[in-house]
Amino acid sequence: MKTILSVIPMNDEQRARLESAAAGCRVIYSTEKTVTERDVQSAEIILGNVPAEFIHGSERLSLLQLASAGTDQYTPAGVLAPTTVLTNATGAYSKAVSEHMFAVMFSLIKKLHLYRDDQRERVWGDRGTVESITDMTVLVVGLGDIGLAFARMCSALGAYVIGVKRRGGECPDGVHELHLTQELDELRSRLAQEQEETEKADIQAEIDEIEARLADMEANEWLASPEGIAAYKRLAPYMTLGSAVSFLYGGSDQASATQELSNLLNRFIEGQMTAQQLVKELDKKIAMIYLEGN
Repeated sequence: MKTILSVIPMNDEQRARLESAAAGCRVIYSTEKTVTERDVQSAEIILGNVPAEFIHGSERLSLLQLASAGTDQYTPAGVLAPTTVLTNATGAYSKAVSEHMFAVMFSLIKKLHLYRDDQRERVWGDRGTVESITDMTVLVVGLGDIGLAFARMCSALGAYVIGVKRRGGECPDGVHELHLTQELDELRSRLAQEQEETEKADIQAEIDEIEARLADMEANEWLASPEGIAAYKRLAPYMTLGSAVSFLYGGSDQASATQELSNLLNRFIEGQMTAQQLVKELDKKIAMIYLEGN
């Protein structure tokens, strides 16, 4: 009898479907935090992200199906046996995450976050001119499942979408222009020129830089230079998306709070919580940081 270990959160209906599909197998349910090395070593099939250090190249393990798109911690030599099949969840989150990105973008260009703050303070004010997406040029750097889904939503509402990717190919539906990463400098100049021609007022105030460091971004580490990032920040609101984001807001003594924020984002990106739950939890964490004087 094969043993299946699942550390993916499941409700009763989902567990019943798994057990029906795996009739004749022993199914163990655990979580990423409570799973033990013994559980991992006893499994032929694992569903979800278990600590890589628990695997030890187990010859028993035939399939590891991750709940994330990233696989880096499982690919170094010695983590998995040569006979173990490793699969990931690429494409599983494109709808949820791209819709969240789209909502955040709308909040920025319509200044909803500023009016939200005014509403809390019972202020009836004017935050100035807002923009329309139909008048915007949207630059999407990275056209994977999530980036392309986001690009298509922008295009559907009338934005002119420019996509940038590492490898060439046909321009996909929903993208008006396709460029390679080495063309970023040229695109930056075009965006600057367009900004001058349209004379858009009340450009979104600079957002403090969020530095995203992903285990799977080593190949993209120098995709944008510090000068390029500074130029983008002056020109337009921007969002950075990845499977793990670190908020750097103090010093090394802030590591614990930083990790808590990163964990929340990881839970959202991996589909373990809704956008509304994420916002509520982030509000709580940030309020606590403020009250503690960090």
